[in-house]
Amino acid sequence: MSVTEDPTIAGRYLADQLTEADRAGYEALLLESPEAVAELEATARLKVGLEKLRETDELDRLLHVPSRAKWKRFLLLAASLAVFATGLGLWLSNYEHAHSRLLFAASLASLTNNAGRTLQIASTVPVYRKRSGPFDAVLEVPPLPAGVEFRLLAQPPAAAHAYRVSISRMLNDKSFESVDTLVDLQSENDGFIRLYADASRLIPGQYRLVLEEQLGDDRHGSPQTLLINVVANPKSPELHF
Repeated sequence: MSVTEDPTIAGRYLADQLTEADRAGYEALLLESPEAVAELEATARLKVGLEKLRETDELDRLLHVPSRAKWKRFLLLAASLAVFATGLGLWLSNYEHAHSRLLFAASLASLTNNAGRTLQIASTVPVYRKRSGPFDAVLEVPPLPAGVEFRLLAQPPAAAHAYRVSISRMLNDKSFESVDTLVDLQSENDGFIRLYADASRLIPGQYRLVLEEQLGDDRHGSPQTLLINVVANPKSPELHF
């Protein structure tokens, strides 16, 4: 059953009972479907309200009082839920903004934090083919949300006016999952091609960057593969995506 056909998906998502695949599919659905967001909001309202009633033993008392008293208490519950709904609406707004943010970009101005401000660069990482070692660069994720500038060097340097970079991440089974593709990247006067990443959203692990010249008419030069090892910062909280 797909996430769009599962009537229990919102409740299980809030209870953290989904598999990684189902969670990713449901979060993708939230970005595309206002109806799914509305259903999640309604489910969360009910969940929060019931939990508050249980904590105060109000739920048991409510179920055992005369109907008129029940109605008055339901009105009070509705007013309380309105307050929770306001907070939930702010949370959902931040959620949608956070998940619409770019992970990789051709310009730093395209990378923003939850407040919509451009990220500050925490480090600059040169990436070029190494003759020894398994990786062409190693990045330790900064302890605070920040941007990272990667400086890729094509070898041998070419006179290309534009490059394409395909980015993928190694999964547990050693296969690679596509993360992003950037096109029309320019080579600077120093020969480096710059791209930027939101370090706060980088999952630790191995990343593969395939660099190609754009020759026009959908033609590309010989691909060059670069490997980056992203290492978690011990000072940072564990991130889940």
